Amino acid sequence: MYYLNIFILYSILGFLIESVLMHAFNSGIMYGPWTIVYGFGTVVILIIGLMFKNLKINKSIKVFLQFVVSGITLSILELIAGYIILYTRHIVYWDYTSMHFNIGRFISLETSIIWGILSIIIYYVFLPLTNKFIKKTPKYLTFLLLIAMIIDFIFSIIYK
Repeated sequence: MYYLNIFILYSILGFLIESVLMHAFNSGIMYGPWTIVYGFGTVVILIIGLMFKNLKINKSIKVFLQFVVSGITLSILELIAGYIILYTRHIVYWDYTSMHFNIGRFISLETSIIWGILSIIIYYVFLPLTNKFIKKTPKYLTFLLLIAMIIDFIFSIIYK
């Protein structure tokens, strides 16, 4: 339930951040107020953080390794999401070909570094702040939001 709540909350937060900061009101592939790539990304960040949590190495080295692994993993997630959207929707939501160190259309060194930095901020700042809320979320609310997301996903596949 915890990971599902993380996925839902950060999908909604990702949508809100893109809507407010980037004025991208058509953020993502679904109609609802969620951008699921951010939910998946945050769950990935959490799993990577937990992998590094019990390593018996210097804290700075641990954080640096977490930064590198997260940046690479999230870039791969972004690449997969970009191709899924391209081949299922025939839409390109982002294109990094104008960036200096792009690796194709959907990933670049610059954004990989940004994902690495954001993963550290999310893991060490935002997740601890939202954990109390996440752990107290009633199961019925999780199920209602999950059902809404599933219905939205189905409608988005059919009509969007």
